[in-house]
Amino acid sequence: QWLDFFDETSGRLRRVDNQADAIAAYVAGLDPSRDFVVMEATGVHDRLLRHALAKAGVPFSRHNPAHTHHY
Repeated sequence: QWLDFFDETSGRLRRVDNQADAIAAYVAGLDPSRDFVVMEATGVHDRLLRHALAKAGVPFSRHNPAHTHHY
């Protein structure tokens, strides 16, 4: 139903609806030359986010949740 984002620089947590328009609005606030998104691979649940990031040219990396859990 939603995606949780944590900004390491500001220490801010943000929850965004897992809907194309809400994700697009969030991604529009990112700077492709400065921001890098790391996400857990959640199957179909991260599909909209992956597409929005790719379309905006924002670099990202997708990781196995078992590995990120230990981080």
